[in-house]
Amino acid sequence: MIPYPSYEKKRCFIGQMDCLVFVALLTCCSVTVVIVCIAVVHHVLLEKEAVKSSSLNDKMPIGVSCGQQALLNADDVSSCAKIGAWLENKIEDKFHRWGVFCTRHPCLVFFFGITVSLICTSGLCYMQVTTDPVQICPFYRIEQLIIVPRNQTQFVAADPLDNVEFNWGPVFRKEFLHEILQLQKQIENLTVQVENKPVTLKDICVQPLAPEKTECLIQSVVSYFQSNATNLDDEYYEEGFLLSNWLSHLRSCLRNPIQVM
Repeated sequence: MIPYPSYEKKRCFIGQMDCLVFVALLTCCSVTVVIVCIAVVHHVLLEKEAVKSSSLNDKMPIGVSCGQQALLNADDVSSCAKIGAWLENKIEDKFHRWGVFCTRHPCLVFFFGITVSLICTSGLCYMQVTTDPVQICPFYRIEQLIIVPRNQTQFVAADPLDNVEFNWGPVFRKEFLHEILQLQKQIENLTVQVENKPVTLKDICVQPLAPEKTECLIQSVVSYFQSNATNLDDEYYEEGFLLSNWLSHLRSCLRNPIQVM
């Protein structure tokens, strides 16, 4: 049984910085320092090799041919170069032997690969695929409330922005929007007892801006008014003429949903 999610929010801080941000900065700084150190060491080694080659060429007799200049003394080869050459030769030899074996025994190699694949995938026989969307995200699935007004009659009202009358559906009545807002506030303020601990909607809802913002993600028609009854009732007059109300605000938002109003 999946345990109920804890309502306690534990946040990790190092000083005034979030732990995740601190670890990310520390990792980036460490990688940068390592890359810079490798670049500096590589540059220094190249400079030493260039100086050594220059000194050897200066000490070389003039009559020595180019073929003789190419010969190196065993003492001039570093231990790292010797180990690298030995390792490269061994890897090349082993892979050459492996390639020859695979080309001479293709059936055996194919059978071995199939056997290993079947053994590694045998656990799929016991895997249960979850097809019920309710069980996929048991705690963070979307909860929907479909609210229908009892009064299904349309009404005619003018948009103060352009003074044109429109037929509005019943969901745009201000009284119905107030009822939606009231129901939404009641749901947001619900509190239940789980294991003798109070749990609210904020403890289990999706918070996309956490940890900076702890508000729940609620998509509602009253969100166009910031879920505020005062904004819903707000009307703007100029010289006694109505220029804006809840209908004009809704129409502007629906025509341009990405505009901040």
